[in-house]
Amino acid sequence: MKKIVCYILILCCCLGTAAAAIDTDNEIIFSPEFCSSAEPGSGGVGHTACLDSVIYGVVGKNLYRWDPADSGDPQFFCTLPVNEYWDDSFMTLKKEELAGDVLELLTSRVDGLAAGDGKLWGYNLTGGRIGEIDEAGIHWLPVTMDMSGFFRDGGVVRHFHPCNAFVDHGYLYLFGEDGDSFSLVRFSLDSGESERISNRNAECCCPYGDRQVLLVRREDSKTLKLSVLDLNTGSMEDLPQKLPVPGKSGGEPDTAGGLAYDADSGRICFFLGETVWASDGGNDFVPVGNFNPLTNGMPLTSDPCFPAWILPDGRYAICMYCSLYVCRPETGR
Repeated sequence: MKKIVCYILILCCCLGTAAAAIDTDNEIIFSPEFCSSAEPGSGGVGHTACLDSVIYGVVGKNLYRWDPADSGDPQFFCTLPVNEYWDDSFMTLKKEELAGDVLELLTSRVDGLAAGDGKLWGYNLTGGRIGEIDEAGIHWLPVTMDMSGFFRDGGVVRHFHPCNAFVDHGYLYLFGEDGDSFSLVRFSLDSGESERISNRNAECCCPYGDRQVLLVRREDSKTLKLSVLDLNTGSMEDLPQKLPVPGKSGGEPDTAGGLAYDADSGRICFFLGETVWASDGGNDFVPVGNFNPLTNGMPLTSDPCFPAWILPDGRYAICMYCSLYVCRPETGR
């Protein structure tokens, strides 16, 4: 996580002019210029989600929507209770020891976005809350989800950090960093009950088909594997596509990020190293693009916590370093 933060601070400062004079096939949405103008001091886009091909992103305390079918900048959608309040005393205090107003701040803010079941959602980890989001803001549901397993010793310091979130058939699914590995946990929107789902060393996750997720798994120190996990049965099927392993010679492969699946075309994409890779029709992955035209040659690195989507026009969009990067792969539909 420290590595990610360092890259964010460097690139958000250095890439301020990178979005200028770029065609619509390759562009930066939620650019530093847009974010600093829309929400001064925001530092860029934070939580993101994609619903019906429209990408939503939190900038400051406001939520914006970007429709790839329309040209132009993201548009204001609503205001959300978002805050980054923190006090060093949180490192030792139990949740019940917090002052009432502080606990209210921590349990009423939106900690992340999710899409699914035809709606846009926001969730809060400290309070185990989830709500529907529309133009009026967030409407919290009465259910309380059991997220106590994400926190250390009954406090408010988390050891779990979500990378991907979605709602499917009445469950919220969170996939994220959990100490030295990654966990997939689901929560019932009716009862609030939680369940950890075995992911067998998965490092990257995205929705795939009906009640399924696509996983990039680390089989061993030199091998990455693509698998489909059935969320109903827990069964897993390895797909035949071979994944590239461009890591250093003799070392572990680079970490994959930006895993995305397009049900209409059957295309699978992900970001590895500095390259966008794609598989069509079950064929092996091939390099199809990179973001060098957007960064003036400044190197990027992939990370499992970079969410991504394949847009209806075939372009690939990935949220990283406080912005949304969009490119058109060399081999389209």
